[in-house]
Amino acid sequence: MAAVVTAGAAVAVLEDGTPAYFYRGALLHDGVPAAEVQRLADLGLVAVDGEAFVPVLPEPVAGPAPQTASAARPRRVASKDEWVAYAVALGADRATVEALSKDEILAEYGG
Repeated sequence: MAAVVTAGAAVAVLEDGTPAYFYRGALLHDGVPAAEVQRLADLGLVAVDGEAFVPVLPEPVAGPAPQTASAARPRRVASKDEWVAYAVALGADRATVEALSKDEILAEYGG
């Protein structure tokens, strides 16, 4: 019974009772008992004998917008004006950021 791991990983108990770790795309070898292959298939961890293997990819997670050249993070010793420009490039309101001290801007946007 040919089986390929479809999950990120699967742990099969071999005939001698020892665990064997198989990772996505690996073929289970003959040392894995048929009952164990069936157990892993029932759990949805492996595809058996030509079952369709359709990898499930995670949905992309929206992260912060990539920094452009205008949003290059200034050095900590840069002037307050450079830090204001950086914060505005990241989407902050200019008037709000200009009202902050440089230390406050660094705390909010300097990482």
